[in-house]
Amino acid sequence: MSCDPDSIWKSMEDFSDRANTISLSLKSLVALFEEKVGYGPAHIAELLAKELDELNSDLGEYGASLRRALIASENGGQHG
Repeated sequence: MSCDPDSIWKSMEDFSDRANTISLSLKSLVALFEEKVGYGPAHIAELLAKELDELNSDLGEYGASLRRALIASENGGQHG
């Protein structure tokens, strides 16, 4: 990228245009999803939060299993 102020300004305008296009696309997708499925943004966020909580719990259980296996291997290869 050039250090020319006009080039920098043009790059900023291009970036802004691209960001606006992405924003409008996401808004359109959410509206279409809400229309077709009946879920609005708040419900979608609630579902995602629930899924992330479940994933976090699963990862915690997996981590605990790995710690137990590591401790068992350090204690002479016993499992449990």
